[in-house]
Amino acid sequence: MNSSSAFEHACRLLSHRAHSRRELERKLRRRFPAGEVSPALDRLEELGYLNDADFAELRARSLRVTRLWGSRRIELDLKRLGVNAKIARLTVEKLEQEHPEREALLRAVGAWIRTSGHPETASQLKKLYDYCLRRGFSPQMTRDELEEYFSEVDWS
Repeated sequence: MNSSSAFEHACRLLSHRAHSRRELERKLRRRFPAGEVSPALDRLEELGYLNDADFAELRARSLRVTRLWGSRRIELDLKRLGVNAKIARLTVEKLEQEHPEREALLRAVGAWIRTSGHPETASQLKKLYDYCLRRGFSPQMTRDELEEYFSEVDWS
């Protein structure tokens, strides 16, 4: 296969959703020789179709707003997808200005309560706490936001 086919395949992948350079490279290397992948990725960057900073910003915003993820999980997800650690960190910092993590945590707690009910036992409160941690919120922030429930829970 020639590099134009690697380029065309990359364009098809990008037409479905944005990708990081490393993520797209991994997908292309499954089908094309390494010598054809790099020129295709370089061309996409030249044309402005492939940009890790833009990808990171779009993905982070989506994860915060729609999935209600905390900063820790978002940053790990961006790194997993091949975004440079510095870009991932800066993206999360910028995201905090637009969509504060605490607001997402409050929305996540509200969603859990609508689904599972108000925590009345220590076990239920632990499930809510763990739910928040799995979404990537810090233990301290989660504890601070759940403080009111700790006094209301039946600890027996």
